[in-house]
Amino acid sequence: MKKFLYTLLVLSIAGAALSALLLIQHYFPGSDIAGMTCGDGLDNPCHSLSLTGYASIKGIPLAGVGLFFYLFILFTVLVADYAGESYYDAAAILAASLSGAAVAVNFVLAAILVKTGLFCTLCVWTYAVDILMLAAGVLWTRESARQRGASIAALVAGTARGIPETSGGRAALGLFVLFAALLGFSVFATVNIIEKQSGKREFTRKQINDYVTSFYAMEAEELDLPESPMIVGDPAAPLNIIAFTDFLCSACSSFFETEKYIMTRFPGKVSISYYGFPLDRSCNPTVNRTVYENSCIAARAVNAAARTGILGEYLKMHFKRYNEIKHGYAEETAMSVFNDAVKYSVKKSTPGEYRKILQSDDIDTAVRNDIELARENDIRSTPTLFIGGRRMRGAPPKEMLEEIIRLELEKKKTESAR
Repeated sequence: MKKFLYTLLVLSIAGAALSALLLIQHYFPGSDIAGMTCGDGLDNPCHSLSLTGYASIKGIPLAGVGLFFYLFILFTVLVADYAGESYYDAAAILAASLSGAAVAVNFVLAAILVKTGLFCTLCVWTYAVDILMLAAGVLWTRESARQRGASIAALVAGTARGIPETSGGRAALGLFVLFAALLGFSVFATVNIIEKQSGKREFTRKQINDYVTSFYAMEAEELDLPESPMIVGDPAAPLNIIAFTDFLCSACSSFFETEKYIMTRFPGKVSISYYGFPLDRSCNPTVNRTVYENSCIAARAVNAAARTGILGEYLKMHFKRYNEIKHGYAEETAMSVFNDAVKYSVKKSTPGEYRKILQSDDIDTAVRNDIELARENDIRSTPTLFIGGRRMRGAPPKEMLEEIIRLELEKKKTESAR
């Protein structure tokens, strides 16, 4: 019997660890742990899935529910181990029942993964843990029934009747329920505290609709922009988002987090064309004052990365290290980011090649041209986006942007069918 107990002990600890990692993905996707466990930058499906409406129930992340589930199983097994063999039957039946329910729920969650096209590796590992827990619980229950010479149904019925019949059993059951309730309260209170610390918020359907309505109330503008070398996603995608940005601005860093979600939510359907608008008077005379010092160097650095074919990887590392590099950005900072980025790039470029492009007159010209384009289109802040010709200032919440992109793609599909 001990082998089943210890198997469930190990599996519940593993499940709790996976759920904790999913919570980190949910609230702190930019952390090093999040990047190591489910991908980084534009291709982190675990975080992208956490941004969808499927990841929460009434505002409570499914990862938090999972954490409570695994800790409850762990608590049950530890209580049974402490109380002795007289409580093994109850622990085995409870573990098998709850794990069976979890596996049933997992079928629904797996269907959601297929529907969204987001392959969350951490989620799949929790499904595997649940299946193994179900197997351990069923085998433990069957072994208990065999040793008592009873059927599984008889064992379940006898256990359900037996515990409440004695005063000791009733006391143990009462304490078990009490501690289980305290465990649940502790887990969900902790999740609530983490949510407040992360600054994450939920939007109602009405708020999303109001935002979208106000967006479409604006007139679409006629844009005549040359193709940017700084393009993320498939250039042939049906929807192209124009983004005038300062690569050191805090709102632009926030937009990159939303961009990661959009690129995984709409694979092959959306591209983003960047145009640099550094809020730095050292290269941009159209701004009244320097807001982000040395952002002209950052604009040159990203332009150079695009010309060496590693734009996506460079942006990942740039924004991953944003808090570290946003002050005192220099050419050597760009070289450091490049050295980190090129490790993950299929296309290999040498530091010497990158530095040569970074220091070239062509890059200076490209930065000046983008600034001139921004002036011609009355860009005054970053990020400024254009979707379907309509202007959007600031980093939009991902829920709002997702809805607008969905509507734009539907419009494109209707137009192409005519």
